[in-house]
Amino acid sequence: MKNKRLKELNILFVAFVVLMAAFKLFYAYDMYKIYIIHNSKEDFIPITAHIYNYSTDRIKDDDGYYETVYNIKYVYSVDKMAYYFKINNMRGLVETKTIYYNPSNPEEYSFYASYEQAREEFNSNNFIGNMFFVLSIVTLLIIIFVCIFAKQDIIDNRKVKYHESIPKDKNICIR
Repeated sequence: MKNKRLKELNILFVAFVVLMAAFKLFYAYDMYKIYIIHNSKEDFIPITAHIYNYSTDRIKDDDGYYETVYNIKYVYSVDKMAYYFKINNMRGLVETKTIYYNPSNPEEYSFYASYEQAREEFNSNNFIGNMFFVLSIVTLLIIIFVCIFAKQDIIDNRKVKYHESIPKDKNICIR
């Protein structure tokens, strides 16, 4: 019974570690992309982008209902040049969107004014990764606790078997 419980705890521990690693890698990759965009010394400039065109799709949600999502192509202009970007699977139709563009390369844009602002937005992913880290540590402590008590039970069972094997009618000194 204890071996089965120990195997289940080990599987749970491995699952938490894998999930933690996945969320941490996802977070690190997103932070890297944002850092690459915002690594210039110049501050990004806010601008309002407008819908250029859009299409709709119907997708099935988790409850089995169909909902409409929008694939929206936005346009913004800098120095009379038009630049486009696309956002897929939006739940609603948003007419305008504030973005931030790089003044030295207007084609480069971000949804965040700075790296610090982007990092604040992505802290929820970091929180989830940290939660799996804590769960991994707690599971590891439970595994250690179960192993210690499993060994103690084995030692206690050996003592009982040893004492029961001594004949009660004979006077034997135990050292």
